[in-house]
Amino acid sequence: MFGFNSGKSGDGESMILPHQVTQMYIERKVETTNQRIDDLNTRFDWSVYKLPEKPSLGQLRGVDDELCSLYNKVTHNRSTGDTERNMIIEARQAVQDLLEFYLVFDRITKPVDTKVEEDENGGVANVST
Repeated sequence: MFGFNSGKSGDGESMILPHQVTQMYIERKVETTNQRIDDLNTRFDWSVYKLPEKPSLGQLRGVDDELCSLYNKVTHNRSTGDTERNMIIEARQAVQDLLEFYLVFDRITKPVDTKVEEDENGGVANVST
């Protein structure tokens, strides 16, 4: 599915490493998110910032906050506007999916301290993480 080779050298294919798969996933999600933001900006003449190619966690949070504020503004200022609200929700969900991915990826890629202390009876007293 991802183009992994059979482990034979010289066959011209290279194995896709986990970080490359992760980068491809992020690129696709950023592209989808920016398309939704473009749709909002074009249809309603807004100026929501698009994400850069490799957004930071802070940039994701900033765009999420901006979309949240926009949603609240549209909700409070217009009695109708389901299309606007739905498009904002879709864009915000795309940003939140990326935020969640970043947070999970950050948690699973941090090194773990495998130092284990034993108590008096030989059991595990404390595990440092």
